[in-house]
Amino acid sequence: MVVAFGVFSTSTFGQVNLYANPAALTGASAPTQTIVHPTISAGVQRAVLSADGTLYVGDDDGVSIFRNALTAPTFVVELTTGSVNDLLLVE
Repeated sequence: MVVAFGVFSTSTFGQVNLYANPAALTGASAPTQTIVHPTISAGVQRAVLSADGTLYVGDDDGVSIFRNALTAPTFVVELTTGSVNDLLLVE
């Protein structure tokens, strides 16, 4: 499955928009899911989606993990590691 991401910062939290069918996107397309959570800081930098639908979001204080990101995003845990410059997912 191909998924497009939009990673944004609001004044308080970071936000990740997921688009499940990027080939059909238009300027008016709404995201399949929008994930905003207090653990995603306004310094959001990276997002990676695994094959099983787990989303890893890197920001300026660690990595927030969400399961079922495309269907029913559920917060799992935040790993506080400091600023995240890169995320590499090996499956």
